[in-house]
Amino acid sequence: MFDHHDWKDERAAASKELAELLSSESNQIGMDGALGSYQRFAATTAEGLLQTPKGLYNAALHNIHNPMEMVKTIGISAGIAATLKLALPEAGPVGKIAGGVMGAWFLASTLPEFSEAYRIGQQAKSWDDMHKAGERWGNAAGHLGVNSALGMVGYKIGAGVSGRVLSSERFDNFADIKQNFWDSATYKTQRLFGGHPELQPTYSLQTWRANYEIQGNEAKMIGSEAATAAAEAPPGSIKPLDLKTEMSSMIMLNSKATALKMERHIARMADGRAGTLSDANGAFEAKFGAKPESLQALKSFAENNKLSVVDSDLRSGRVVIAGTAENFQNAFKVQLQVREMDGISRLTYDGRISVPKDLAPHVRAVFGLDEGIAARPSARLTMQSNEGGSTTPSSVGDLQMQKQPTNSGSLEPKDFVKQGGYLASDIAKAQNMPLRTGGEGKNGAFISVSGGIDLKDYNAFFAKHGLEQPKPLNIIEVGRGKNRPGNPANGDVENALDGQIMQTMAPKANISMIIGSNDNRGYVDAFERGIFPRNGEGQNSVLSTSWGLWERSQTKPLTTTLSMLFKQGTIRGVQVFAAAGDHGAGNSSLKPFFQTEYPAADPNVVGVGGLKTVIGENGRFSYVGAWDDGFNSSTGGGISTIFGRPSWQKEVKTFVNATTGRTGRGVPDIATNASPSTGFPVRYGNGQEGVSGGTSASAPLYAGMMLNINAELAAVGMKPVAPLNPWMYARANSEIFNNVPNGQNYGYQAGKGWNPVTGLGWVDGTKMLEAMKISQSQNAGSNILDFVPRGYNPGASDRTAAQ
Repeated sequence: MFDHHDWKDERAAASKELAELLSSESNQIGMDGALGSYQRFAATTAEGLLQTPKGLYNAALHNIHNPMEMVKTIGISAGIAATLKLALPEAGPVGKIAGGVMGAWFLASTLPEFSEAYRIGQQAKSWDDMHKAGERWGNAAGHLGVNSALGMVGYKIGAGVSGRVLSSERFDNFADIKQNFWDSATYKTQRLFGGHPELQPTYSLQTWRANYEIQGNEAKMIGSEAATAAAEAPPGSIKPLDLKTEMSSMIMLNSKATALKMERHIARMADGRAGTLSDANGAFEAKFGAKPESLQALKSFAENNKLSVVDSDLRSGRVVIAGTAENFQNAFKVQLQVREMDGISRLTYDGRISVPKDLAPHVRAVFGLDEGIAARPSARLTMQSNEGGSTTPSSVGDLQMQKQPTNSGSLEPKDFVKQGGYLASDIAKAQNMPLRTGGEGKNGAFISVSGGIDLKDYNAFFAKHGLEQPKPLNIIEVGRGKNRPGNPANGDVENALDGQIMQTMAPKANISMIIGSNDNRGYVDAFERGIFPRNGEGQNSVLSTSWGLWERSQTKPLTTTLSMLFKQGTIRGVQVFAAAGDHGAGNSSLKPFFQTEYPAADPNVVGVGGLKTVIGENGRFSYVGAWDDGFNSSTGGGISTIFGRPSWQKEVKTFVNATTGRTGRGVPDIATNASPSTGFPVRYGNGQEGVSGGTSASAPLYAGMMLNINAELAAVGMKPVAPLNPWMYARANSEIFNNVPNGQNYGYQAGKGWNPVTGLGWVDGTKMLEAMKISQSQNAGSNILDFVPRGYNPGASDRTAAQ
């Protein structure tokens, strides 16, 4: 800091000297009047800039000769930073606010010296006077620069140490209180000035702020309008529902811990200060399960409405209730109806779901009253053949499975780089993936919400291609989901592709297909089962999903519920991989809204993008580029409009959403082969086989790789790395990742480093395994000089945009 007594004496001496000059010299420089005042201001500034290097030298020399002043500057800065860390919210533009406060403080401390320099310049009668004003300005700038540098050291130390302390578990309740205060203040301020907080919520508004509005004795669940709303239905498609119909619904209860507490635990996991929690001795449920009183409140509500609780799990908060349609209608204050969609009757309703206001704090979401489609597959079946071997372009044709156009039209046999496609093991070899263990001893699953698998036909795939016969595929049906093979357009191709790739990669692992119904309840049901196994089932370390939708096509209750499940999964050590989508950076309309697919956009999910890869004679890639075969046949990717930019993505190049102009969670994280012309063989029923591409293939391929890596880690007494995304981004510039800078997805261009087309690039599996061994053996913690601890992700830092 400055020695103000020295500067005061110096100012007095300078003023005396200036007075003597003014009395003895004539005005040599002109610059009179209003214009002259501006000219003098500019001349003082210009001269000061020229004198700044000398000023920096003088300031540095001054601090060297007065070391206690350096200590004082660093100490005061550390104190201010610690205070800011204590007061500011966990989420939001914390760094910008803190930096602004610190900058304002340093500028204010030197403002008198700049003012004195300009005063001298305004009264200068000679160029020698002006030179003195410039020297004064340069000295002030030098002190500002040197003290700012010292201040930043103090800022880093103070904020880092206090942040380290405040991020410990014993301050979790304080963090919740603080975040609620800031969210409430932000919300009220936006309302006061006529803003629309529902369109630009802070992080907590998206994930754990109250999800209901009190109206009298009832609470309306926000965003609970039916996905298949009757108001949008064609005339005649809505029919009344027989109120005597027996039905069931799934209620997800709130966790004991808020989303912020979960993310703080995940941050401590990333820093090596906390570990995964399992069901052993009820460890997970005790911290992150639902409250028993929440279940009791729901049971009372069900009994009062002649409904019954038929299943519950306090670990996840999942509760299933059953009864007649009439009782459901009365209980939740909606009008149940049936909508005819494509010849299929689907349950829907009018209105917003309501619950008693005393029950509302216990309930996260209600699912099962609407059967609107929640996800589509990302498989790209391009060629199909029968047992006789004749090959034709695919004729599978619903809105997900069509002949996929490329820039030159539909693919023909001559368009394929390798006739019959690449096996997953071919791509694994090209990417140096460790497949020695075959995933032995590990459990994994892939999620499905439609179609099925004919196991006899499915198993014939491996023998035909000379692959090791894997352990029997386990099929788990959840909720209304059923394994119903026989219609490739309804998901058979997707299911077979996911399973055959995953089991080719990890034939010794215990792999399941978890199939739910294609609606919000079924989608949540499937993920919940994958994260929370039932008695006799092993804990999955890996999940893969190739089903998703544009994030703005998903309902808010679905995304917030799944987001909580993915947090819970991360805490339990589950690594989730999701296809980034096959429709580029926007939908197929003439004016696309650029957005990412969900769940690939979730911060606790690894979003997997698509490449076009060609393998040379040596088994390695001879060509790698982004998959960009056409506007509607290219890798998904972009910047989320729901989730803000996680802290672990702040070390890579910043991109903004091409529509909103805002930063956010970037997708994909990693990528691998996906182009249909370099696709994978798939056998999907009745002896039919084809070549399929899409990020549907990419996600299970990495899931299979991770089962092998987890098995290798287990062999040396180590656990799977979780959370996975912060770990990867901390090594973004290492040899683990091979950047793919060429290509596009019709919204963004690939380029050097991470980009929203190819992510970090393709993974060298063996190098990833070795890096994981090293990082776990070192058990490296976060750097105390980081304002936000390494890997800390209070959900989405800068701003969370609404759906």
